[in-house]
Amino acid sequence: MMTQRHFDEELADLKTKLLRMAAQTEDQIDQALTALVTRDSALAREVIERDHQINALDVEIDEESIRLLALHQPAARDLRLVTTAMKIATELERVGEVDVQFATSTA
Repeated sequence: MMTQRHFDEELADLKTKLLRMAAQTEDQIDQALTALVTRDSALAREVIERDHQINALDVEIDEESIRLLALHQPAARDLRLVTTAMKIATELERVGEVDVQFATSTA
């Protein structure tokens, strides 16, 4: 079952990307709030400049999810994992946009 093993590795990679995106979003929130509270415009600009990283991960996760759906046609638990990853990535990207709005009010 080399194919299933390969698919499992791809799912693990998708989870890792999603966790990385969540961690980056969490860091962006922290940095945006710090910039807002301290009125640190340089930090606010850094938050704004890093926004593209979260956006890129959102696109990457969506593309990877669609590829997994198309090539492997997962069922049950794996299907839920892939579709939920897409939903979570979209929500994290939205949270990232709020960070930029906070930072923009400081910059």
